[in-house]
Amino acid sequence: MLFSDVVAEVKNGSWVLNEKSPLVYQIVKQKVTIQFFPEKTKMLIGENEYDVALTDFSKIRFTDREEKKESGEIEIKSTLEFDNQEQFELIENKMTPFKELFGKLAELFVSDDITPKNQVEKLIDEYAIDEDSAYNPDVYKILLVYKNRMENAVNNGFLHEGSKILSFLEDDSGKITENLGQTVKKGLGGALAGGLSGLVGFGLGIAKAGASRIASNLVNDVTESKSIMILTNKNVILAKSDEINEYDFEDASDIFQIRQDQTLAGVVDVYDDCENKILDNIAQTKWNSFKTQLRKIKKDAEQIGFDGGVGSDTEEDDDGFAEAEKKITKLKKMLDSGLISQEDFDSKKAEILSAI
Repeated sequence: MLFSDVVAEVKNGSWVLNEKSPLVYQIVKQKVTIQFFPEKTKMLIGENEYDVALTDFSKIRFTDREEKKESGEIEIKSTLEFDNQEQFELIENKMTPFKELFGKLAELFVSDDITPKNQVEKLIDEYAIDEDSAYNPDVYKILLVYKNRMENAVNNGFLHEGSKILSFLEDDSGKITENLGQTVKKGLGGALAGGLSGLVGFGLGIAKAGASRIASNLVNDVTESKSIMILTNKNVILAKSDEINEYDFEDASDIFQIRQDQTLAGVVDVYDDCENKILDNIAQTKWNSFKTQLRKIKKDAEQIGFDGGVGSDTEEDDDGFAEAEKKITKLKKMLDSGLISQEDFDSKKAEILSAI
């Protein structure tokens, strides 16, 4: 079972995906924090910190005792015990969420083989991603959060056998939500408590106040409708909520262009060659890094003769017609897939032929 599934089932905990450390998931419930790392799991109870195996969740014990109050009423106190030590005590009804949390975790993690490391390795094997990317936080995020999107990429033949994920971009990587005003932050808790409908309603309220971009970000965080661009050592994949397309390195270098976002410093939007916006709110630094990696992998591919590059037999014989034919063939594929119109195709085709 994946941690995304665990989080969905642990109804009484909240989770946080931490992009700045090896941490995969963190379940927080009042006095208890459980951190799932690639090679170990930590549990913080009050001031105590433990390295735990996932099967240790079944070793959590709760002891109830009756206590007579001054008024004569009987009150039941509940103590949480771990590692044969008493950790903390609460009134029984206040301990109920902890009982449910650890009961659920003990039920889900029935084998010591189920670890964050093994779960990621299983996905790596399934998607044929090189093992040296196993603990890259970006790869974690793609595999764990966008599992269904990756499955579609595999099923449609876009994530090729033996390919390795090198980098990726996603909508809203400009971290817009970190810039929310204090008033918005205070109102966010109630919106989250109301589920998706509450969040959408809250987002619409912000939109009316003139921050529709923030509203869409908040909703996208929950619906996972963001678009992502994935660079592998074999191709570039653009995965949207409803479709997935692939591009070779030359197309990706030529087609995708950026424009400075007019409302946010250091943030750009990415467009294709038909003026369609395909990625929104990308941090300039992330785009620069992505392009640098793309140029490097393209150069490496050309040097080993990939796609008719250096060292291939086509170089001496190419008088411009072969290159034009290749570009027109790619345009035809884009036309057939609906990415460009017939008018766009005819215009680009004429431009290519006139350059011969």
